[in-house]
Amino acid sequence: MPKLKNTVAVDWRDGKDKIYFFFKDTETYSRFDIAANGILPEYPKSVYGNWGEFAPHVKNLRFGFTGAGNGHAKDTLWLFYYQDNTPMVCEYSQDSDSVVSSKPVSQTKWAALHPHFDRIVGVRWISEPNQFRVLLRDNFVLDFNVLFNRLTKLSLQKAGWEKLEKYKDSLMTAVLDDTPAFHSTFYIFLTNGQYFRHQSIDALTGPFDVNEGNWPGLRSN
Repeated sequence: MPKLKNTVAVDWRDGKDKIYFFFKDTETYSRFDIAANGILPEYPKSVYGNWGEFAPHVKNLRFGFTGAGNGHAKDTLWLFYYQDNTPMVCEYSQDSDSVVSSKPVSQTKWAALHPHFDRIVGVRWISEPNQFRVLLRDNFVLDFNVLFNRLTKLSLQKAGWEKLEKYKDSLMTAVLDDTPAFHSTFYIFLTNGQYFRHQSIDALTGPFDVNEGNWPGLRSN
């Protein structure tokens, strides 16, 4: 594909860490293996037959991220999407590689995100398992504590991400590389085939072009 168009990236922590890129227009996906630093030539693949009951909803996917599941479940992928104009969230178990539940966002622990649903670019955890940072398309971020249901809105400048201000109309998706946890990296992708990088101990840097040097196999999918 010539550009990363209409794409949603999500992180996967079960086993070796990965990033999945969903290409909504074609209902396909690619798996970027972080340790191997690349995508196997067998990708992209159809989501049908590989993502269970969630496959029909990929075309309406908005964003997703890994966090603790309900109960004692770990390594849960939370996938947020629209179904008949209703914001929904799918709880997808990385342990069993299957859908656990699908519910309206307003009926889950993520209900505080409902009013901001259309503006969310991506989500990353700040301190597991309850604190998350949510990047919006309107020059703001949300710091969300799930345990206390506390939402704090910050400007990009206060969050240290002021470089994104002039790119707010080009923000497409964002994803966390949590390998290793003490030096995690948040990648923010733009619609023009570029990306920003924020490491936990560094300032936001970019934009950089997505190419075979930094994302092998992604642009050729």
